[in-house]
Parts: sequence; structure tokens; C-alpha cells
Amino acid sequence: MQKVLTKCLAYLAVAFILFGNSCSIDEGGPTGPTGSKSVTEGIEARVDSAVWKAFNYSAFLCGKQLTILGLDSTNGKLTITLNDTVAGKTYDLNTVSAHWATYQPNNSNDIYTTFSHPLAGGMVFLSLFNKDSLIVSGSFIFYAYNPRTKRTITISEGDFANISYTKETYPTSGIRAYIDGKLWNATTSQGTINDDGITLQGTNAGGEQLFFKICNRLKDTYALNSQSCHMVRYIVSSTDTVPFFSNSSPYVDGKFVISDISTDSVAQGSFILSVYRPNDKKTVQITQGIFSGIKLR
Repeated sequence: MQKVLTKCLAYLAVAFILFGNSCSIDEGGPTGPTGSKSVTEGIEARVDSAVWKAFNYSAFLCGKQLTILGLDSTNGKLTITLNDTVAGKTYDLNTVSAHWATYQPNNSNDIYTTFSHPLAGGMVFLSLFNKDSLIVSGSFIFYAYNPRTKRTITISEGDFANISYTKETYPTSGIRAYIDGKLWNATTSQGTINDDGITLQGTNAGGEQLFFKICNRLKDTYALNSQSCHMVRYIVSSTDTVPFFSNSSPYVDGKFVISDISTDSVAQGSFILSVYRPNDKKTVQITQGIFSGIKLR
């Protein structure tokens, strides 16, 4: 009863803020979007008016970054990323928070995010984070926006329950990310700090490189888009050096979070973004990005 009440209160708070209505059994929430039974294991939600239920789901923990993924064979892919893991806490999803969620319809390259528009966003309530059994549960609701389609999708009545998470290797000194779904780790990393801001660069053995330029020196969340002075450059390899950029199209965007800069100028944080190459009109998705232990010189 206490668990159901806690989840109902979480849905009530989220729904009140985002939609101006209340939580009830008929609307889903603690009973799950597919009917009267609660979600005992897996991920379920509503995508606009359609019931969404993951047939394939997983979760990964890298340091404090928790990523939860689910795929519905008909209605697309949901991803939630939290850069903190405190059970009983509600996390905001918006343009300035360090947390985010995305939705990608089936048979589409368009990704809808909680950070692509000021009116996008939502919340995730983390009801369970068990470090011993490696199990996570919670609920969520959000608006996701895509700048190319200029469409907003509503993700509501979301539940993830008893999801086993896998611990990934945390880069104690370096940069890592998933680039178009493939894990990338920098073998060399470096950073600078001066009056113009901060730069980070990571390169692997094949010449695949990420370079970040942030026009500030403070801990904060920075927007990456065609109007921003902040920029990310991506190079595929030492034999394919024509760069992709985060500011080369109005249809790509992202965010870069500096979560800490120590007194001796060691930086850590996270990022998610898409980059575009005008000459061949290709877009690359960069997700689950983490940097840690990089000395800014």
C-alpha cells in the first residue's frame, strides 16, 4: 500500500505540474498504462494516446549515470538518463537540468528530447535503487520535442519496475560515449581553461575524436545548438577527417553538463548531442557521454 501511495503521489505531482490534472486508476499511474494491474517488471507508458510496452529493456550504471532503455516493436524507443541515483527523489527533465529523456519512433531517424525546446520536459521519480541486487524502479512523465518535425510528443503514465542494471566501467580519467549506439572510449584526453572558456578533446587509437568548446568556465548545463556559442566537433577516423558539428544545422542539438571543477581544475560531467555534416547530409547521435578526471591546463 505504501509503495502504491508513493507512486500515486509522484504521478500526481508530475501530472499537476505538466498537465494540470490529477492521478487516478483510470489514467494509469501506479496501475500501469495497459490496465488494472501494476507493472511488476519491465517498462510501460503511453506515447500520445498509444500504449507503449517494452519487449526489450535494459539499464546501465556508469559512475552515477543511470541509463534506462526500452524498445516497443511497434511504437519506438524510450531512453531515460539520470546523472544521480537517490531513491525517493524526483528528477526534473528540462533544458537546464543534468538529466534527460528521449523518444525515437520506429522507422525514423528523428529523436524527440526533453531539452530541445523550453516547453519540453518532465520528471522522473526514482522509487528504488538497490545497490546490492542491482535493481531499479520508478515512474516518469514528459514532453519530448523534435526541432526538424517541430512536433511535441507526450509520454505519460510511465513505469519502470524491477529493472536489472549492469555496471559499466567508469572513466576515472578520460571521456567515453556511445556514438550511433557503439561504445567509444578515448585513449588520450586533454583539456584547457582560459578567459575564453573550456575545451576538452578525446581521441581513440583509430583517430575517432570528440572536441568540445564551452564559452564559460563555470559548473552549469550548456545548450548545444545552432544559436549557441558552445560547440562540439566529431571526426570519424584518421581516414575520414571531414568533421561533424553540433552547430551546423538547426535540426541538431544537445546539452553539455559540467558537474564539477575541483580547486586544482579537474573537470567531470556528462553530455548528449547530435552532430551534422553538411557535405553528405549525415547526422550522428552521441549519447551516454561522460568525462571525468580531466586536468584543465
